[in-house]
Amino acid sequence: FPRGEGEGVSATSEERTNCFMSEKKRMGLYLGIVFVLAWGAYIVAWVCGLHYGDTGFRTVLTIAAFFPALAMIICRKVGDEGYDLDDAYIAPHLRGNVRRYLFAYFFPLFLVCLTCLLFFTFFPENCDLAATEFLDGMVEMGMERERAVGAMYSQIMMTIVAGPLINVLITFAEELGFRGYLLPKLKHCFQEYAGLKSALVCGALWSAWYLPLYGDGYLYGTGYPGYPVLGFVTGFLFYGLLGVILSYFAFKTGSVIPGALLRSGISAMAVTGVYFTTGESYLVVGPSVYGLCGCLTLLLFALLYGLRMLRMERQGVLYYAPPPPRKKRKRTKVAKK
Repeated sequence: FPRGEGEGVSATSEERTNCFMSEKKRMGLYLGIVFVLAWGAYIVAWVCGLHYGDTGFRTVLTIAAFFPALAMIICRKVGDEGYDLDDAYIAPHLRGNVRRYLFAYFFPLFLVCLTCLLFFTFFPENCDLAATEFLDGMVEMGMERERAVGAMYSQIMMTIVAGPLINVLITFAEELGFRGYLLPKLKHCFQEYAGLKSALVCGALWSAWYLPLYGDGYLYGTGYPGYPVLGFVTGFLFYGLLGVILSYFAFKTGSVIPGALLRSGISAMAVTGVYFTTGESYLVVGPSVYGLCGCLTLLLFALLYGLRMLRMERQGVLYYAPPPPRKKRKRTKVAKK
């Protein structure tokens, strides 16, 4: 919010109201652009006969991922907000946040492992640690079994090491709009516990942005019991809970880059558990991280980070603050004898 006359003077209630209304208009413009562009693109694709799984529709999804960044650019231009790297949550702010970057980088691995553990605990008959069914399929395609085993584990290792970088440009564009632009503005709408409330609302709006896709088989296919309602509910829960975690990293680091790395890693590793599944199973349940078992795992992390946000906000340490400058060491001259 703008300050009153003189540095350090608090803004009047009228100034706060005007600023709040201005922020509401900017949020409305942003949401209008990002929803109309994305949903409009999906409708045009469906009218043209494209559906999820088609090459053409994958292209549409890739283009739509850049709409949040485009909406942010338009809103900043219209609102004369400028493009400061810190204000736009683009600056990496590595100093003091290396551990958070590392955790965001390897969080998808934890999520995959815990989701698979939960799924195979509930459905032990679907567990096949030898990946027999998956490898048999590769052998039927003409690959030698030893090469198939090596290819599978090479693929798994590649997604663990490089997964967070594979789709980072796409996820960065999406995070730039929702966590870099919308989230800070939502924070100004609340007075008490603004961090957690804005994280929940931002996650819900971001999750709603994906809703039309589940009717076309996005993430879960179309042959599962409860289609498409169960897909709508599960997908909404997944992205809503993930949004809380991404918001925490955005607040603490002052950057959307950790969230972009985390999102890219999840996309790359999401179906790793399918390699070790046998028998009939449904992705809407598991072992894909996007299923119900993944939602339960995310719920645990979302609760932990939600409680942490409440505690940190009470202590006044939730939001990023630049670390103090490093003190330069004075060089002592050695006196010549």
